[in-house]
Amino acid sequence: MGVSIAAMFARAKNLEIINDYVYAKLHQGYRKRQYHLEEPGDFKGEEKAHRFNQLLYRALAEGIITINQAASLRNLTVNEMRVKLDRLV
Repeated sequence: MGVSIAAMFARAKNLEIINDYVYAKLHQGYRKRQYHLEEPGDFKGEEKAHRFNQLLYRALAEGIITINQAASLRNLTVNEMRVKLDRLV
């Protein structure tokens, strides 16, 4: 599965990574090569969400939650959570 090439172009444009001209040229090439009919290749990577961990570590650093609460939210023991935190430093 994954995300289409056209969606990546649109996202890059929305984030102002590329301008309207570059977006139009990329989209023209995409259509010319008929990738809109069948996307080339398959996504072989593994997608991982990192936002939860970022929020968890921030809440822990700011003293909003305890290490026990953080461990519980990650379904880890307190010792496993400490090991993960030690790796961050």
